[in-house]
Amino acid sequence: MEKCRKCQNEIPENAKFCSHCGAKISSGPRAFVAPGKKYALGITLGSLVLVGLILTFQNQIIGNKPDETFSVEKHANTGKPETAYVNPNLIRLQKAVKASPQNKDAWKSLALELSRSLKAGEGDPRSLALDLVDALSQILQLDADDKEALLLTADLSFDMKAFTKAKEFYERYLKLEPDDPDATARYASTLTFLGQYNQSITLLNALLEKHPDSFQAHAFLAITYAQQGKQELARLSGEEALKHAPSEEARKRFETFLSGMGKKRQQAPLIAALQNNPIAGPKLVNTKVEGDTVIATMTMFPMEMMPEVAKQKFLSSLKANRGEFKKIIFIDQEKKTMLGEYKLDE
Repeated sequence: MEKCRKCQNEIPENAKFCSHCGAKISSGPRAFVAPGKKYALGITLGSLVLVGLILTFQNQIIGNKPDETFSVEKHANTGKPETAYVNPNLIRLQKAVKASPQNKDAWKSLALELSRSLKAGEGDPRSLALDLVDALSQILQLDADDKEALLLTADLSFDMKAFTKAKEFYERYLKLEPDDPDATARYASTLTFLGQYNQSITLLNALLEKHPDSFQAHAFLAITYAQQGKQELARLSGEEALKHAPSEEARKRFETFLSGMGKKRQQAPLIAALQNNPIAGPKLVNTKVEGDTVIATMTMFPMEMMPEVAKQKFLSSLKANRGEFKKIIFIDQEKKTMLGEYKLDE
């Protein structure tokens, strides 16, 4: 353990800011590490599991389906009462930013402790996430080009399912750090989630020209091809990914994905059609398969308010891609009620 030169309290060896007084520990080249950047493969804030090998593995690597209800602007500076934490580090850092609201380093120190607590599951995740959003917003108000805050905001927006915002902040960050391969790969996964498959493929191929050993790039490319129904290209990219797996766990997960890809081939078109629909896609939370039935959980999807012509066009697109499935059921995530049940084989 090291000691803070200002308050003499013990701090972790790699700390950049003191979690006790908020003082900057070193002006050296230590990097601000955003949660999920180093461990992007397999660690996300979301807990929903998408059923089906293609979507399941994609979820394990790059997160859950985005929810456009979250936005940095909407959730920052809301005027909500200050969260009462029991974590002494958070209490001290809250006092530090309150005493010095123009101190960017103090806000960064608070953001680091909030993100650590959030990842460790210490405290209410919603309160921690919203306070983290607020801290990042404060940092970016003080310095709109703070690279670390931009990247952390992009990752947090992604993990909070705000795809459009994630795309915006990744783009802002990558303008400043265009050669960051991990951020580029995660940005490409954002494009995949937005249904921009061709752009994602172009970006990943360009990344692989510079970093041919990137497991993330090969894996994301395989997943994107699989969601397009290009099974042979998905298999080839997947085999390349296996050669560069960073761990035995990642290798086993991806082997499961590849081995099951052919078995679930009929499932992908229906899920992809649902994901890529401009109306339903952004509202899709997850899918579950029960026999020949797909259960799709939606958020804020007022199906009963859809014009009949639009509804029939939507259902026709699902029927055209039904594969082996005979029925689809839509569930409202918030109310836990059924939005509709439709036969696909008629």
